[in-house]
Amino acid sequence: MNREEFKEYILKLKVKRTIKLIQNHHTYSPSYKEFKNNHFRLLEGMERSHLSRGFDEIGQNITIFPDGLIAICRPLDIPPACIKGANENGICIESVGNFDVGGDKMTEEQKRALYS
Repeated sequence: MNREEFKEYILKLKVKRTIKLIQNHHTYSPSYKEFKNNHFRLLEGMERSHLSRGFDEIGQNITIFPDGLIAICRPLDIPPACIKGANENGICIESVGNFDVGGDKMTEEQKRALYS
């Protein structure tokens, strides 16, 4: 969904668990090189990777793509599986890209989706 659709979604959402932490990760891999308007293929790949590591589904609650589109991956009522020691009261956002030094430079669209 785009930012406006996400805003509508989140404002109507009733989350039953207590949220105390929102953590943003970068995927590292996939990076921008692998992003070619292939949102669902990348999500499927992330889920396969997480399943192979013993998760019961994709680990993050939300994924934000370089074009600014936002995907709900794991319901917000279900804790993520990617915040060591803080999953129970957390929400995990994965921003697609490798933002290590020398890696991808976050697009303005992705920044707006993350911060608006």
